[in-house]
Amino acid sequence: MLAAACALAACARPPMRPTPATDALVKALPTPTHSATLKNGLRVLVQEDHHSPLVAVHVVYRVGSAHDPPGRSGFAHLFEHLMFEGSKHVPRGEFDNLLARAGVSHKNAHTTHDLTAYYETLPASQLELALFLESDRMGFLLDTLNQPTLDNVRSVVKNEYRQRYETTSYAAVTPALYAATFPATHPYHRMPIGTLAELDAASLADVRQFFLRWYGPNNATLIVVGDVKGADVLAAARRWFEPIPASPTPPEIPRLPPWKPEKEQRITFQASVLLPKLFMMWPGPAYGEDGDVELTAASELIYWNLSGHLVKKLEIAHSVRTYRNVGRFGSTLHAEILLRQGIAMDKAIDEANEAIDDLSRYARWSIDDKSVREALYGTYSAEVFDLDGPSRRAETFGFFETIAGSVDALPARLRAYEAIDAGLVTDAYREFVLRTPRVIVFVEPKKSAPPGGVLKP
Repeated sequence: MLAAACALAACARPPMRPTPATDALVKALPTPTHSATLKNGLRVLVQEDHHSPLVAVHVVYRVGSAHDPPGRSGFAHLFEHLMFEGSKHVPRGEFDNLLARAGVSHKNAHTTHDLTAYYETLPASQLELALFLESDRMGFLLDTLNQPTLDNVRSVVKNEYRQRYETTSYAAVTPALYAATFPATHPYHRMPIGTLAELDAASLADVRQFFLRWYGPNNATLIVVGDVKGADVLAAARRWFEPIPASPTPPEIPRLPPWKPEKEQRITFQASVLLPKLFMMWPGPAYGEDGDVELTAASELIYWNLSGHLVKKLEIAHSVRTYRNVGRFGSTLHAEILLRQGIAMDKAIDEANEAIDDLSRYARWSIDDKSVREALYGTYSAEVFDLDGPSRRAETFGFFETIAGSVDALPARLRAYEAIDAGLVTDAYREFVLRTPRVIVFVEPKKSAPPGGVLKP
């Protein structure tokens, strides 16, 4: 027990360094000016922005593909489409027509592993219309949901699946990476769009039950940003949304320790493409967990290493891209390398491993506090620029409220970037890159294969 205590003390995170730049910036950051939780559990955030006569209205539901029932993938994404098909007081097609006549400049929806968001930007004078439309599909969608509507939307989603993964170059690799990286029981094993077979298997009763479980006001956040008065928005939100009864409390998916595959996997795809491409993916910590920010810095260092070795020195690759996807139940670190024509799989993997696995190569940049902060400059600035404009700001508020638990997590995130500790970056790199088995997919060109790719026989 003493040895364990000593070990824990040795690996404790050091105190955060001072963050004068972020401390000064935070005072100028736009943040919600009004907030409330309605009697039915709906969370409401309002930020007054009087720079333009527009208002962005976002409704974020805490449901994504991580919440799809076993054997019924794609339900959350299916509702991304169903929510535009009409509700009790808004006939089919009228949602778009009403917004168009009101002067909407932007409307859409998106689904991730963790959440589904619906949004529109329109003149501030039309706020009541947007609240009416969003409240009606939250409270009265099932009044008009029938088998023909489900069948029609299912057909649309299946066509989207084919366009996204079968006819787009290299696209089939992404679902293969997630399926190989995470076990079937993990929330991130499946892509949000689901599979064709499981979409076909979805019954109307299944779909209705899914809506009743996840789309109540107590599982959502309404975000309004624009040329409005906060008190007026809260009053309007109560008028339109508070009569909607809360749903039974949805089941909570427990947080998981970072997943680690047992061994490295290598998969070969064939696709009708001109150039071979190498994909690598590692699982990592969830948003805000130990190693999260540090692994983001490490991903930038990996980019420098791969680019320097494969593109500049050996000239066997055209380009390199690295990035992370971070959510509530884990994250992924990606490296994508577009290779020159004729480069074989073994050569590409060996040289990529040479650049990634030898930590000493980082000595050319040295992992000190200055270099890792420089690696995060782009990420830091992107977080700030996401607050530019009502719609992007509302989307950012929705992300932090849903994934991090509060919009107050944004300043803390920026401070963590500025106070990055080089030693912890090295620790995260060793833990989540060197000691975590990766999934590798190599795509070789073949004219007879689909552009998206298929497993090599």
